[in-house]
Amino acid sequence: ILSIAIGLAGMVYAFSIFKHQFFRKGISNVLPNINSTVSNLAYGGSGNSFHGFHFFGFMIFFLPWGVFTALFRPLPFDVHNAFMALAAAEGTILLVLVISAIRHRHLIQLRDPVIAWALTYLLCWSLLYGFVGYANLGMEVRERLEAMPILVLLALLFGTKNGRKLAREVTDAQR
Repeated sequence: ILSIAIGLAGMVYAFSIFKHQFFRKGISNVLPNINSTVSNLAYGGSGNSFHGFHFFGFMIFFLPWGVFTALFRPLPFDVHNAFMALAAAEGTILLVLVISAIRHRHLIQLRDPVIAWALTYLLCWSLLYGFVGYANLGMEVRERLEAMPILVLLALLFGTKNGRKLAREVTDAQR
């Protein structure tokens, strides 16, 4: 109960900081603040040109590309230097594993609370970092380390033959 109370207090404090940062002059100032924050990150050799979000609907439209960017980019067509080439190889391997996992999905395994938590964590993380990751791919590669263990484990679990066999055995044992 104490940990829940501390967690709620932390969430209230974080929201007050967020509210102070983005809602300082009302709701109409949110979009310019987001545009300013993301534009300030688009610098350096791995920065992408960012033209800003003109309305909230465009942000919603951008979400799938932002999620893809947060999880897999840079890809080979983004390469400008040796570091990006390594990051592109990493992103390409992850993309191939995730495509394999999607092709061989077994929805029964989504009932497992750990798998559901991991997928929810990845979705929430990628929704948040999708906006800022697009502006600077170098920063995105460093920030992806927060979600990399979960992404790699899920991709290996569902994207490889041995991983799928192990997942089926665990699912059968739980029945």
